[in-house]
Parts: sequence; C-alpha cells; structure tokens
Amino acid sequence: MFPLYLLGHEWDSGIIAYTNNSTLGETSYQGTYFYTKPEATRFETAMAKLMDQVTAYESNKYKEQRLISFVNSPWDDPFAYDTLYNARFDTYNQVDMEHIGASAELLSGYFASYRLETLCPDYQKYFTQAQRAELGELLTGLETGDLYSGYLTLLNRYHTVPVAAVGFGFSTARMPVV
Repeated sequence: MFPLYLLGHEWDSGIIAYTNNSTLGETSYQGTYFYTKPEATRFETAMAKLMDQVTAYESNKYKEQRLISFVNSPWDDPFAYDTLYNARFDTYNQVDMEHIGASAELLSGYFASYRLETLCPDYQKYFTQAQRAELGELLTGLETGDLYSGYLTLLNRYHTVPVAAVGFGFSTARMPVV
C-alpha cells in the first residue's frame, strides 16, 4: 500500500461557507511547501496551511514526505451550476485545488481527491452558461452512460494535478429497522 495523507473525510458545506464568509480567516498563505494563488478562498487558504503543516511535521520529524490532498466532493467541486441545481443539491461552495500551489521544497507531490458517493447523473446540464463557456472543449466527448467515468474525466481534464476518486458508489451499510 502506498502511504499518503487525505485531510478530512468530506468537508461540510456549511463549514466551508462559514470559513469563506468569515472575516477572521487568512486570505492568503505562503508556507514552506504550499502557497495560495490570488483567487484562493479562505477555506482553500486553510487547506494550504494545513497541508503545509502536515508536510512540515513529517519532513522535520521523519525526514520523509508523502503525497497529500484534502478531500473534496461533487457538492463543492470547482464548477459553477445553475441556481436550481444549487438549491436542490446545496452546491453553494466551490473548492478548487488549482488555487493552491506547491513550492520546490515539496518532493512528494499533491493531488485533487474527490468522494463520489452521490452525484447527479445530469450534472453537465446544470452548468451555468459562463461555466460551460469556460470549460469549452473539456466537455467534449464526456461519457454519459457511466456516471463516474464522465465526471472523473472532466475533473482530470480540468485539474493540472493528478485526480483520485477516494470513495465512490453507495453505502452498503444496513440501518436497523425499528
């Protein structure tokens, strides 16, 4: 097994929105291993700082580095959706790994990771016109028969860092019937 760090399980949309709208959080970050780009949100800044701290701890204590990412979901992906879709699926945040950069000190690498337990099969139909125009050719030829394949292909085309699905499908856990 290849060791790596995934920060978070799936970030709550309310926490992301609260962090982004707070006046208390930092709006930029320049660390030893990670930094934020000018368009970064407060939440993305917090993730860059956290990834920097984890990497610094491991580098200083163990003289090693591991791949690192924070977990994102389709509900907080970097794409802009129409108002109806946003209201139905509570997609009022956009978290984008592209707003975080790595310095030459990061030897292990980083990647974008997504939990794909739930995803609207027609997600492409609900992009705003501006988002559709911005994505342009990235939307060409996406598979629509396999829900996860088309979405992952789009994420791979969008991101400049590697993309990993760190969870997908539906839970098979059974709930007790009362």
